[in-house]
Amino acid sequence: MVRYLGPKLHVIRRLRTHCLPGFSTKVNSKIGPLKKPLSSYGERLEEKQKVRFNYGLTTRQLKTYQELTQRMPGPSGINLLILLEMRLDATLFRIGVSSSIQQGRQWITHGHIFVNYSLIKSPRFQLRPGDLIHINPLNINIISLIKRNLIEKKGRLEKEGDIPLECAHKLCYSYLKILILRPIYPREAMFKFNDLLLL
Repeated sequence: MVRYLGPKLHVIRRLRTHCLPGFSTKVNSKIGPLKKPLSSYGERLEEKQKVRFNYGLTTRQLKTYQELTQRMPGPSGINLLILLEMRLDATLFRIGVSSSIQQGRQWITHGHIFVNYSLIKSPRFQLRPGDLIHINPLNINIISLIKRNLIEKKGRLEKEGDIPLECAHKLCYSYLKILILRPIYPREAMFKFNDLLLL
């Protein structure tokens, strides 16, 4: 998806949602009732737009994920959520390495992220249990920014009373290496959406 540079809070308000964590840190505190109720098509379109903006997907990419889930065993909605959450850019944001999915995508395309000691330049790279993520140690500026992001994320989790996903990944703070232990469960997803409106 082309990086969105417009007013992000305007998008969040237009989609009538409280927040899109992967898209912006801004929060919409004004969610009022609609003058005219949405049609079933309007509800599906609104839900699709929320997912697209949060994960930074194009319509074609989202459709590809939807078709892929149809061929996977198990509930399609849960499979779609796992596929989106196990993307490399989404994983960097969820762990706290990047402050947003867009920032994680930028670091990947600029060649700062390695998976299993191989340079990965595709933000949509699908992670699997056993994969090892590490940061290019030669870029001091990126490393200092990542450590600051991790400290802020830890403080925010402690303040909100949330439990870090230590059971899903293992983080070595000293060497900035992340080991993926298992896929993300639906209850652990950073962004909840109604999968019945997408499939």
